[in-house]
Amino acid sequence: MLKHLLILTLILFHPAYAQEQDPKELASDIEESSSGITDPFSRGITRPIEFGSIDNSNFDRIDNVRGLSDPRYYRVISLELNGGSFKPRVTDMSKKPSTSKTNGFFISILFDIDANMLKEEAQVILRAHADKISTNFFIHAIGTDENPDQLTLDYGPFKSNSVAKKHCYYLREMIREDFSVSCDQILRMPTDNSTFIAGNDQALVGLSQAGILHFMNSSMRYNANDLIDLSLAVKSGEPLGPRGYIITHINRYGIYLANIKGDVALIPTFSIPINDAVSEPTEADKGSVSDKSSKTNAPKKE
Repeated sequence: MLKHLLILTLILFHPAYAQEQDPKELASDIEESSSGITDPFSRGITRPIEFGSIDNSNFDRIDNVRGLSDPRYYRVISLELNGGSFKPRVTDMSKKPSTSKTNGFFISILFDIDANMLKEEAQVILRAHADKISTNFFIHAIGTDENPDQLTLDYGPFKSNSVAKKHCYYLREMIREDFSVSCDQILRMPTDNSTFIAGNDQALVGLSQAGILHFMNSSMRYNANDLIDLSLAVKSGEPLGPRGYIITHINRYGIYLANIKGDVALIPTFSIPINDAVSEPTEADKGSVSDKSSKTNAPKKE
């Protein structure tokens, strides 16, 4: 028995039987054994976009009804004017400056040292352009060491500098025949939250003839009936149209838009009616169709 154990030990530890395998050969064996595993992306599956590879500079969509690339693509379907619920007023804050911690942004229209004169000028604007005014007038004291009695007639307040500038460009365009308004400087003044009041007018817009034709002729193959029936409810202060435009005012003349560059546009209340290209066939059309149908279905002569 001891003899057999000795022979077995010699066989197991003999160099001829205990040779180490080359690592390169092991790697080759592993590669051959795993050659049946395939990359799932090599079978036509699209690889996912890597995080951060999306261009964040432009998220515009051609089918975003609120953000169409041209204001002329819109038409006014209906208006809901609440002019009776908002009456612009003139408030003199020069003797009682606000202690509120809330700041508002104001458009400066006129400068003077006489508060009564500024009040009268505000009334002139209201009498001539009441239907174009969407917020209130304030008289503020902005005295300096050089001019301690300086007062300003302001239009506002607005919730941000950019919104105030857009409204300034709109107002400047509306009253330019009577007043010269500079939009280079917007004042930031303390104001009460209750003063952030504006006309709550609303409107329903759809696609104009230009807008319908633009999308009908696009490669997206939009349905003509859906384009004609499309509508969107909007109100003052909301974005509408190309990027950066907001609704600065809605009145009986239509919807006014403005952007930070000073461009002002109007979507008029009354425009040439759209051409309903997919309307129901007329009686004449139905008659011609029935004539063709009767001829087609007529029995053949033997």
